[in-house]
Amino acid sequence: NSFCTLLASLFNNLMSIVQKPEYVPPRLPVLTTDEAHVAAQSAREELAAEEAAHHAAGVLHAVTKDSAASAAQLEARVAALRAEMAALEAESESCEAEEAQRAAEARSAIVAAQRAYGQSR
Repeated sequence: NSFCTLLASLFNNLMSIVQKPEYVPPRLPVLTTDEAHVAAQSAREELAAEEAAHHAAGVLHAVTKDSAASAAQLEARVAALRAEMAALEAESESCEAEEAQRAAEARSAIVAAQRAYGQSR
């Protein structure tokens, strides 16, 4: 009997913990027609500002995306120009080396000709 009483007491305590109080919605203030119009206008303005901010964020995202693509194109173009410049520099160095070789050969030929002329006199 005391076991049943204890069990019932525990059950009642458990149920009081588990049960939640009923939700009571807050009472909205009663507005006059003018106050309702002002509140509606304020809500419209706030919504318009939110929509404008959302639109601006979309435009900014599109511009940023286009800018990133343009930057990538510019970087690729710069890399191509650098490669072309390196090739032109290598070709220029090759031409300079060939000119130096021809000049050395010409000097050798002049010296040989001068010796031959000097020996023939």
